[in-house]
Amino acid sequence: MKAFLRLILSGLALSLAFLAPAFDSLAEETAVKFEVIALPAGTDVKTVQQAVASALGGRRWSIQEQSSNKVVGYLKHRSNEAEVTFLFDEKQIEISCWGYRINKAGERQEPELPDGWLGILSRDIKKNLGIVRSKNKQ
Repeated sequence: MKAFLRLILSGLALSLAFLAPAFDSLAEETAVKFEVIALPAGTDVKTVQQAVASALGGRRWSIQEQSSNKVVGYLKHRSNEAEVTFLFDEKQIEISCWGYRINKAGERQEPELPDGWLGILSRDIKKNLGIVRSKNKQ
């Protein structure tokens, strides 16, 4: 009987080990749309990609993925962890994100969208593309 229970419990533990990454990716797939930035006519997609990558790098986000129409950034800092996705074409940039409040051990607690971080990235991207003027330029 003990051997049977041990077999059942080890099978359950193995199943949970395989399912854990699926739950992580499920959380990532539930990203929340933050903002859509309309781009001026004639904006080049390569320029958008460079503006997004520059904004992420300037704020010390790591770039997890980069393609011709998508850039994904990741940051784990103090009590927050987040992944932001930028999908773009020549007309717009769609910003979506998933985020968590984390404890001192770095474990995820409750979901939390880092609105402040995202607002700063959005502002930096607009500045990089010349959509808004910086305060220093008159």
